[in-house]
Amino acid sequence: MHIYAYHDRLANMKSFWLLDKETVYEALRVGLSKTFDFIYSKEFQFDDKNRDAPFCGNFCSLLIWLFNLLLRIVPISLFHASHKEDYRGSDIKVTLSLLYVTYFLKLLSYTTLAKFYKEWPDGC
Repeated sequence: MHIYAYHDRLANMKSFWLLDKETVYEALRVGLSKTFDFIYSKEFQFDDKNRDAPFCGNFCSLLIWLFNLLLRIVPISLFHASHKEDYRGSDIKVTLSLLYVTYFLKLLSYTTLAKFYKEWPDGC
């Protein structure tokens, strides 16, 4: 999603005067729905219908997504490398299980999103 220049936005707004109420309502509903999807979802934003998205933006988005996934390994590694002699065994087991469960839940959410991807409904 890109921000248009002022003259493009003004021309777009003037074009609404030529349309009937139902068409304007439908256009605004679809636009707001797409804006909501863009802001509140973790989807990759590839191409806008009006112009191509820059390669750098898609590449940075992919890097952030991968960094977010790989960064969850750091606390697991640090906990394994720490000195655990001062803690009870049950505390260590609970901490490890919480770290691993949250990591695998994140992996599961990514695989589920990739397999069963559906868009938000556009209905009112």
